[in-house]
Amino acid sequence: MKKNIVVLADALRHDYINEFDTPFLNGLKGNSFYIEKIIPSLGFCERAEILTGKKGNKTGLFTAIEFNKKKSDYKNTIPLFFLNILYKLFDFFLKINRSYFLFRVKKKIIRVGLSLFYPNAKMSPYNIPPAMLNSLSLTEDYKDHSLPNAFSEESLVDICLKRNINLNFDAFTALGKKTKLINDEMRIKYVIEHVQKENNDDLYFLYIGVLDEKGHYFGPDSIDFKEALKNFDTDMKSLFSDLKNKLDCNILIVGDHGMSNVIETLDFQSIINGILKKNMIQKEDIQIFCDSTMGRLRTKNKDVCKRLKDELKNNQTLNENGYFLSKEDLEKLNIPHRPESYGDIIWIANNGVMINPDYFHGFFPPKGMHGYLPNQDNTYGTLLLYGSEIRNIKSEFAELTEVNSIIKTEMLGL
Repeated sequence: MKKNIVVLADALRHDYINEFDTPFLNGLKGNSFYIEKIIPSLGFCERAEILTGKKGNKTGLFTAIEFNKKKSDYKNTIPLFFLNILYKLFDFFLKINRSYFLFRVKKKIIRVGLSLFYPNAKMSPYNIPPAMLNSLSLTEDYKDHSLPNAFSEESLVDICLKRNINLNFDAFTALGKKTKLINDEMRIKYVIEHVQKENNDDLYFLYIGVLDEKGHYFGPDSIDFKEALKNFDTDMKSLFSDLKNKLDCNILIVGDHGMSNVIETLDFQSIINGILKKNMIQKEDIQIFCDSTMGRLRTKNKDVCKRLKDELKNNQTLNENGYFLSKEDLEKLNIPHRPESYGDIIWIANNGVMINPDYFHGFFPPKGMHGYLPNQDNTYGTLLLYGSEIRNIKSEFAELTEVNSIIKTEMLGL
């Protein structure tokens, strides 16, 4: 079997491949299996979609972190109590002085404190209030992707093991993964060296994170990001040159989602706290999780849930800047209806709107963000598959889940 490399280029938006910013990749479009726009599902579990070929209503996966006490890495609540006091103290001063240095100090101190009491914790604390950590768990990354039965649905790993096809995930990514390959340069070098060696690995997974990182930091339409895009194109040219000139192999590059400019922010938590106070609902009766583009509320009982929903229907700020998902929306969007895991009430921000502060960036929103409803051009990824025996096909649209079958049929011949 030929060597096969799947390159997951995080946040490679479909329009990034053009003659000005990425001339090398743009030149491959006419002689490859090319899908202009890859449509992800709503949520943050794109790798699970690729590996299983199934949407969240089948895998049970939606967001990267779920409400789940049983699976939490942070069982002992005593250290969390004291660290939460420290967390709130830092936030008090951060509201007065939006110092990014102070924010980094806060994250560092909380992280170090948690590492002392929870040395084996896989899930990062990010900017989540420590008091919440004992009720949260990873979802798609709870189990190692490279292992069989990692998901509730059959994955590429399960299929390849049955067919004696060897996989290599060393240069791939996962939340909480411990690896010596800490950047794109090291991961690319690793794959090049290992593919060229005599070994039994047939399918490699390579993660490239620069476009996601720089897209968040600079914004997807900035001059600085354009420079990062050109460097990415150069890296891909080197990857192809080093592999194709010495070895006949198949290389697939997939962008799992796009990136939007952040144009507006809102304080989701303050809005919810104001509603709780107005309706005399205790904070202990709900849990709030602030994803960057999604506010999720898990309520203690049906009465609290109904009262909150009735009040939220009339909140002008939230309704102008996003909307609440109904049961019908969940079904239409193939999102699992699991309120115990993802919340009884889910608010989705409009494209370009972001929650601030959130549980990842704190009071410092990035200039670019993803995780919006996949119904606009700037939310779409792309796909390009190149190889000497790969069919020359161009399509306008495909869903991210279809990448699974493309790997199986076009690359592996299954």
